[in-house]
Amino acid sequence: AGPFDPDGRPVGTAAVFPSVLMHGVGVGVASFVPAPALGFRHWPRSGGGAADGPEALALAHPVPPAAGPLLTVCTASATDAEARERRALFPGAAAEDMEGFAVALACRLAEVPVAIVRGISNAVGDRRFERWQIPEALDAAWLVAADLLQRPAWSDTA
Repeated sequence: AGPFDPDGRPVGTAAVFPSVLMHGVGVGVASFVPAPALGFRHWPRSGGGAADGPEALALAHPVPPAAGPLLTVCTASATDAEARERRALFPGAAAEDMEGFAVALACRLAEVPVAIVRGISNAVGDRRFERWQIPEALDAAWLVAADLLQRPAWSDTA
């Protein structure tokens, strides 16, 4: 995953997210219209949780999240300009990934609680691989996930 603000969530660390948003499923490119605006829901309302928003799925989080929502996209931001555009559309989003929403939706439909822990490997829009910190991000995510799995309960106060 990549943070929108690398100073707030440094590359080489990990984060637990309170919710996951979806962007990129819809119609068009230059005049993009998201699926919910066309009347298509990402999930059935009857299966949604009380904390779900119109385009967001609330996640279980065994510790207070250290980040804002995770933004799942169909294609990663390739430039700083694309990153700024997405940040303007989703001002509270802390990081960008390509998998989180699908996993959270599958778990929601199966009625299985899910938390998302992501390693922060590179800044959103940064395609310079020499600056990425994949091993450090994976190590950090492993440490956070290992700690969470040892907790007896998953709630905001655990």
